[in-house]
Amino acid sequence: ASYSLNNSGSVGANTRKKVIEIAKQLGYQPNTSAKAMRTGKTGIIGLLMPDFTNPFFSQLTQAVLIAARQLNYEVIISNSMGNAETEKNCIDALTKQGIEGLIWFPIDELSSSSINLQIPTVVIDRYFNNLDCIVADCEAGGEIAAKYLIDNGHKKIGLINGPLDVKSSRLRSNGARHYLTKFNALEWEYESAYS
Repeated sequence: ASYSLNNSGSVGANTRKKVIEIAKQLGYQPNTSAKAMRTGKTGIIGLLMPDFTNPFFSQLTQAVLIAARQLNYEVIISNSMGNAETEKNCIDALTKQGIEGLIWFPIDELSSSSINLQIPTVVIDRYFNNLDCIVADCEAGGEIAAKYLIDNGHKKIGLINGPLDVKSSRLRSNGARHYLTKFNALEWEYESAYS
């Protein structure tokens, strides 16, 4: 029965089909905890975001959920609410849940210095030398945004930057500023928290 339900071992196709049909009739649900104890794999990854009130993070979360489910993984989602201590507690809680890996959008570049990660981790939009990171070409993104405004005839443009102590925000600002100054179109700049 185990071989049939796990699609492994040497079980004939007809036998496998019968076992699966009977399991469905009986309402059988595999015990994922028992399987995790036996295999050492939970089939669960953690996702830690900094702020679910920002629509960007909701969309990113949805994309992670879709990709994970395509690979037969479930996702435990956590929110640090932009707080460093909460972020550390979230990572501890996710690790205790037995996640196999972590996808983490840190609140800033300083986050990893006080956190000891013992599981595979991918960091989004932040630069950490000791972790795998996925980052956009932020400087080019800022330049593309500025070019779009210039190409559409705008001549006096204000630049509202995210926090400049965050490298990705700083790079976007640099890209936009550089392009706008070529056309003498930058009227003012303002730094603001993401919130």
